[in-house]
Amino acid sequence: MSHTWFRFLRFLGWALLSLCLVTACQGNFSADTPQNCRAIAHVKGETCVPQTPKRVVVLHDYLGLDAVLALGVQPVGAVGTVGSSSPFPPWLAEKTQGVELVGTPQQPNLEKIVTLQPDLIITLENEGHQEIYRELSQIAPTVIIPSQRELFPELTFLGKVLGQPEKAQALQDRYQQRLQEFRDAMGEERLQELEVSLVRFLPDGVRIEGTSYNVGKILQDAGLKRPPEQQIERPLQVSLEQIEMIDGDVMFANTIANPQLQSAANQTLQRYKQHPLWSKLKAVQRDRVYEVDPYLWSGNGILWSYEIIEELFQYLVET
Repeated sequence: MSHTWFRFLRFLGWALLSLCLVTACQGNFSADTPQNCRAIAHVKGETCVPQTPKRVVVLHDYLGLDAVLALGVQPVGAVGTVGSSSPFPPWLAEKTQGVELVGTPQQPNLEKIVTLQPDLIITLENEGHQEIYRELSQIAPTVIIPSQRELFPELTFLGKVLGQPEKAQALQDRYQQRLQEFRDAMGEERLQELEVSLVRFLPDGVRIEGTSYNVGKILQDAGLKRPPEQQIERPLQVSLEQIEMIDGDVMFANTIANPQLQSAANQTLQRYKQHPLWSKLKAVQRDRVYEVDPYLWSGNGILWSYEIIEELFQYLVET
């Protein structure tokens, strides 16, 4: 072997060794190391998330997106509703300016998510994204938040994920404070006497919303009573012959936040209003049937809850 060839091989060896060392050093300071991330336990195990996420993608268009925005983080992308005037919930319209649409909750657009170069992906357990968790995790650290059908546990969890636990608590405190202001404005006597009906008109009938339903939970927290027939945890569908079960001193009449089904749901509402027994309902006789915004009253999230409380002030205190 010539001296020149030996020198070349020695140089090549040193070059390869140097490259390995550089790669190892870079790996030691990557976003996956303890120095630059926090370990978060969630539905799919444990994920190391950035200390301060900068490019977040949210794959839940109501509670998840609402909570992330409430915590002061502006996502680079989020899933939304296709077919409506706006892909994102109406109460978040101003805050979602500039947020890129990355498909629907049922079909996230993975290619679009890749182009946004996220450093964190957030979704909720009930969206069914466990099946694509591996693919999502290859794009960015992904956290699947346990679904508990409650406002505060998920907000608290997200506060931990985003490094904003104090802000999450402050948002909850504001919720409780505004509810107390509502109860004070109503007065104990009215809260004891008033029965509030909460129903949803669907294409195939009408449903009484239970106390575990999002708005139902806020009514409960606000100290508002439901009629005896409506003091149920789970939703209950009733027939036209059971129309008396939807009555109350006040009725909040919701439809459905689905552009393809809204027309049929509105037809159901009109059919009920034409029924002879409709005019005999207390809420109708007192002119206290309020046809509410289906997009707002079908929502979820902490910012959403503030909007619902303001609606309660409007309909029950100021009317």
